[in-house]
Amino acid sequence: MKLKLGGKVTTANPNCTASEFAFQLIDSGASVIIVHPEYLNSAIKAAKEARIPESRIILLGKSEVRGFRHHRSLIGDREAEPVSYNLGLQSHFYAIALELLEDKRTRNIFIGVVPFFHIYGIVFVINLVPVLGASAVILSGFNLTTFYRCIQKYKVNFIYAVPPIILELVNFPSIESMSNVDTVFCGAAPLSKRMSDDFYNLYKISIKQGYGLAETSPIITTSEEKNIVSGSCGVLLPNLQVKILSEDG
Repeated sequence: MKLKLGGKVTTANPNCTASEFAFQLIDSGASVIIVHPEYLNSAIKAAKEARIPESRIILLGKSEVRGFRHHRSLIGDREAEPVSYNLGLQSHFYAIALELLEDKRTRNIFIGVVPFFHIYGIVFVINLVPVLGASAVILSGFNLTTFYRCIQKYKVNFIYAVPPIILELVNFPSIESMSNVDTVFCGAAPLSKRMSDDFYNLYKISIKQGYGLAETSPIITTSEEKNIVSGSCGVLLPNLQVKILSEDG
């Protein structure tokens, strides 16, 4: 028997209301929901609104909850033997290209606090870290005390951040906790030159920035390694073209 496996994935913010989640399910044409048990009630409500059978709600984890199956129950012990392998269907080339851009001298411990339902977290933490053969400390959300403690305890040296995190690190600094950090990359929204400079004055670390979109998987510009300009999102990556338009097009 030959099986053809494949599918499309749409990620969702776990803080969405059931109605917001249902809208995304309907709009994307989703037919299966994979959810953390903590958000099961919301998933049940959304599935009902989107007319997805409860039998197609799968839980992350090792245990059934209220009769809902967990994802490990769907995985057999026997390793699959593929009949054919189509390289053209693979979509991880971008992560490989990003690996070539990374300086791997000391960047081997990352901290994963940017949301995994966002392209930023998907590409740079979920995909890129394993490609680099690196380690990542994963946090379920941002808490400044926990953030500092984990950076110090696990000797994190590379931080992926967003502007609100940089603001917290500036307003409530802990210089000792950041002693192992040599690189901070900030994305998802613009970080001002003033905030970048305030951060540098405290920690003596220049913040790299990047610009991109989910549609570009995600980054198209990034700061040059040895020429970081404060407040700038950097230069265009190789093999890309951009067009600059006025506000009226």
